[in-house]
Amino acid sequence: MKMATTSGKATATGDSTRLVEPVKPDAVLGRDSVTARVKISCGRVVVRLAPDTTAWMSLFDSKYKTESTRGLSMRGLADLAADPPVMSKDTSPVAVPFYSSGKTGKHARNALFCVLVVDLDDGNLSEEQVREQLGGLRYVAYMSSSTAGKQKWKVAIPYSKSIGVELHVQISEGVCRVMGGDAAQARIAQVFHLPIKLKADSHYAYINTMDDEGCEWLDPEGDSEFLQYALIAWEEWEAERLAKQQKATPKPRDGLSEGDKGVIGKINNAYTFDELMEDPRYIRVGDRWLRDGSLNPPGVCLLPPDADGVVRLFSHHGEDCQLSALNHDNHSHDVASVLCELVYGGDLKRMIAAEAVILDPKGQKERQREHMREKDRARLDPSLTDGIDVRPPDIAKLK
Repeated sequence: MKMATTSGKATATGDSTRLVEPVKPDAVLGRDSVTARVKISCGRVVVRLAPDTTAWMSLFDSKYKTESTRGLSMRGLADLAADPPVMSKDTSPVAVPFYSSGKTGKHARNALFCVLVVDLDDGNLSEEQVREQLGGLRYVAYMSSSTAGKQKWKVAIPYSKSIGVELHVQISEGVCRVMGGDAAQARIAQVFHLPIKLKADSHYAYINTMDDEGCEWLDPEGDSEFLQYALIAWEEWEAERLAKQQKATPKPRDGLSEGDKGVIGKINNAYTFDELMEDPRYIRVGDRWLRDGSLNPPGVCLLPPDADGVVRLFSHHGEDCQLSALNHDNHSHDVASVLCELVYGGDLKRMIAAEAVILDPKGQKERQREHMREKDRARLDPSLTDGIDVRPPDIAKLK
């Protein structure tokens, strides 16, 4: 079967099809959610997809498109790998390893994952080395933007059942570390390019074990050696993150008056992390939070209580997250620090002034009076009044 290209879109010709239209825009048609053969119409072609051989992905006409136009099965991906069209990456179709109408982090978190995708960009692996690493699994692997001296592989491994995002993240992150894959591809909503050739004579090869005798589906809840190595690697990665968290010291606040410190204490007692993290820029995922728009796993978490029983918050996200350790010299946050960043844009003085009025109005009036007295004392310094002390008395010393 040949692939024809029209205006940069890949279309199927012949008596079968590689790309299939979805039945419902947001449906997930995994093997565990289909009890009978599924009949799907794609133009004039009707194909029957057996539940035991269908791993669903969402396809987009290019990386710039935001809405899925079709679904893609592993059979379809294998056909494309065997006969890739010649086109540029900018105009070539892309896919995500879950079935949904879109490809954002929100779509990924609400979807079920049917395929594990690994991007082997840096290893310069031969076909034999790829086969050796993947053992007896069913998969489709194909070269991507490769040369004879730099062989880059994309690998798509179908799960035996569709799974939620949390388990998929563990497997994807772990396999990435074990195989030396590109960490970006392990992100939950990372797209991947379908098989293409940039030129007709581009260096290219592919592997398809989907029908090989003895090859097995990857059971995401099984005990295969491949999966166990991946989960061990993920646990080691989690341990590294935990060690980083444990080294995080509280964010310092230098130069605060005793009154300002008192306001900070009242803030810490008046608010909770749960309340503050209801911020629309963050999404709760289990016992963690995710920066909205992030393609990484949830990276905002609460640390265990310290020696004084104080719970603090730590963010592993990148610099676009206001709470990220990268923006705060690897420090953790107390409640007041989170409030300052999310509500007051990091302006500590503005937060103290505003929250003092709300939480301690009586004390704030006294602090304001004392502040004015201090200004007067500075303004009427004896050195400016011929040595005559006309300053108001220091109330604190009189008490």
